[in-house]
Amino acid sequence: MAILPTEIITEILSRLPVKSLLDLIFVCKSWYSLIKSPNFVKLHLNQTLISNSDRYLLLSYSSVNSSDEENLHNHLDFSDIDLNHNHLVFWDLDHPLKHHEVNLIGSCNGVVCISDKSNTDFFLFNPLTKSQRKLPPNNIGPNPLNNETLVFGFGYDSENDDYKVLRLVQNCYYTEINYSKAEVYSLRNNSWKCVEGIPYFLLFLCRNGIFVKEGIHYIVVTKELQMTCKLIACFDFKTETYSLMECPDYEDKLGACLDMGELDGCLCLLVMYRTILPVDPPEIPDDRIDFRMNRADLWVMKKYGKKESWVRLFSIRQPQSIGMYLQIRTIVYSKDRGRILLEVDRLGLGWYDLETQSFNMFRGLREATISSGVFVGSLVSLGNDKLKSEAGTIPSMPRNNTRRKHVDNFLSTGFKLKL
Repeated sequence: MAILPTEIITEILSRLPVKSLLDLIFVCKSWYSLIKSPNFVKLHLNQTLISNSDRYLLLSYSSVNSSDEENLHNHLDFSDIDLNHNHLVFWDLDHPLKHHEVNLIGSCNGVVCISDKSNTDFFLFNPLTKSQRKLPPNNIGPNPLNNETLVFGFGYDSENDDYKVLRLVQNCYYTEINYSKAEVYSLRNNSWKCVEGIPYFLLFLCRNGIFVKEGIHYIVVTKELQMTCKLIACFDFKTETYSLMECPDYEDKLGACLDMGELDGCLCLLVMYRTILPVDPPEIPDDRIDFRMNRADLWVMKKYGKKESWVRLFSIRQPQSIGMYLQIRTIVYSKDRGRILLEVDRLGLGWYDLETQSFNMFRGLREATISSGVFVGSLVSLGNDKLKSEAGTIPSMPRNNTRRKHVDNFLSTGFKLKL
């Protein structure tokens, strides 16, 4: 039997998912060396990103296994998005934070950035290869003051081949004199360094930054415009400087709430319009007033940095009979780009069909607060690769039902959303 040239073998292997490569890595020494080589890791990642394949949904949530509401169990699960759109099977993910509640900061090139709830311990890790790196203590200090808040961002600097984490500390309340501190972690240097604080006021402080085009993006207002006009600020990982770009011309009226995301490498902005429900008695305290989302517009920036390239992809009008949703967040396109995965009220997930204008919610996900994200399969190493050949140490998806898992059945009949 003729031996294939190395170039052919490399091309074939680069098109396989990570799960298969982890099974093949111990076939022979030459394959082990090839698959572990930096050039192959980059080639395989490029093939995966171009083909938009080997994608996984990551789900962090807490559940109660007894009548005792304080008996919370924290989970980090993952599922192959493209394996079966209508029936997602989730498996427990072994991760470095173990039993801590996980804060998903972001993912890039198959590397996921997570922290514990107190934002004390941070890890970069590859969910499929188990390569990981614990971040050292930062320079500013572990916890902000009572009137300060923390936001983060995670991404990749291609010019320096470096994965970086941005940490911002800012006042919780808008003032004429903006106060902000910032620092950046570099995986290459394995250290933090202080950088210029963001010169704008961050809105929606519960959201971490969105990574697009090698920059971290936040919704902000400026001192000159105060709260009258919302803009998008970008922190460039290469230059470590800030810049501004404009939002689309949406209806900036009372009740509009913004949520920024990323779809297929493009910035997107979900504009949600809410109405106040009538209350009885009318003098009910403000913190108990109920809202209903009656419309959501999704805008996508087709050409990065160009305001005129914002396109309204769809508009959802939510009938009263559906529910009192307050917040919708975009997660990812389906493989055929005909649907978008949405997170609803941090309680549930479902596919929105762009053609039929219908939404199908997954069952079994309303037991706890959800934080979700997406990562791609990659072989990117974080400097302490520990792949071994012993049984059970090479991660792969279960081939049977013997391991603990939970299955979220998909509702086959969706409800109609009017455009």
